[in-house]
Amino acid sequence: MPEIVRLHVPMLCPEDVIPHLGKGGRHWKKGRSAYELAASWYAAAALPKGMPKTVSSVLASEQSMDDLKLVDGFFERKTSLKTKGRATQTDLLVIAKGRHGPVLIGVEGKVDEKFGDLVRDWRRIRPSKGKERREAALRSTLGIVASNIDDLRYQLFHRTAAVVYEAQDRGIGRAVMLVHSFDPGSAGLDDFQDFAETIGVTGAAADCVSQPVVLEGITTYLAWVSDTPS
Repeated sequence: MPEIVRLHVPMLCPEDVIPHLGKGGRHWKKGRSAYELAASWYAAAALPKGMPKTVSSVLASEQSMDDLKLVDGFFERKTSLKTKGRATQTDLLVIAKGRHGPVLIGVEGKVDEKFGDLVRDWRRIRPSKGKERREAALRSTLGIVASNIDDLRYQLFHRTAAVVYEAQDRGIGRAVMLVHSFDPGSAGLDDFQDFAETIGVTGAAADCVSQPVVLEGITTYLAWVSDTPS
């Protein structure tokens, strides 16, 4: 069974994720995203591909990912955004491999939570030169030049940048920012699609892999997987 680790410390059951959550046990509740994501991926570790069947099925809709198998995974992975300030913390960072080579996958678990503040609100909370530099760096990484991003969700920017940076650091040429949604109403899908359009990604929709866009040399996809809570 593939071993899912963080900082080389084995996580042997879903509850091992709790100490690494932003608010510890307060984020751990059945029916909420941290619990559902961990439960889903740990249950899938014994499957042939090491990933939930829903995730494997959606990834397989992209021909170059139809045989991916999990190689390694890191819950609550912190990634520097290459500017001064807090790192972003991806819910689950996955390295998978198939006949077309490795793929870096950043998994964002969601139930009905929003993708963070709107960019305009994020700017307003303790505005600083550091935030200006971070926004400029994210725009550069994601290839955004003149678009107005005020009404988009900030979390989608730094989570997508994180998969690009993690792929670069590992010499992996393909990356996916994947939303694993446990909400039957697909809360947040509109925000996800608006973000995709802004960074030039087409075909972003529920239960499929988008067309790719090249970001800083990394062939990058967006994906949305619908699932049911445990």
